[in-house]
Amino acid sequence: RSLDSNKWFPMIHAVFSDCDLPWNAVKLNSGGGFASCFQTVAFHVLTALRQGKSVRLLGNLGGYTENGYCKQILGSRAARDGFSCFFKPPINCGDHNSTGKGSENSQAAREYFLKMSSQPTDPEVGELFQAIQ
Repeated sequence: RSLDSNKWFPMIHAVFSDCDLPWNAVKLNSGGGFASCFQTVAFHVLTALRQGKSVRLLGNLGGYTENGYCKQILGSRAARDGFSCFFKPPINCGDHNSTGKGSENSQAAREYFLKMSSQPTDPEVGELFQAIQ
């Protein structure tokens, strides 16, 4: 089966861009190597989406972002926001505090994610995991 990005990406974006949703903090520096960090983050993002929540990526990617180049670009934010040294953050809410309710824009996507099967072998769960990665 091929990944239908037209199905998943708009729904993921709708949830990630809703700054009024409750969110889970996901630490970037868990896991082993660079790819392992992203697999761990993808698992936590999948879990949050299936709870109707968004995520905030926190921390850095260890030696990959704790270096002179990233510190020069990000300054004092390097330790807490190292992800943005190389990548555009998936959510840009700044210091906005969630109301915990979410907006109408993300409602359909959140409902779809909440209704997804809890079975890890469900093809849709695998497709969503791929899209997140």
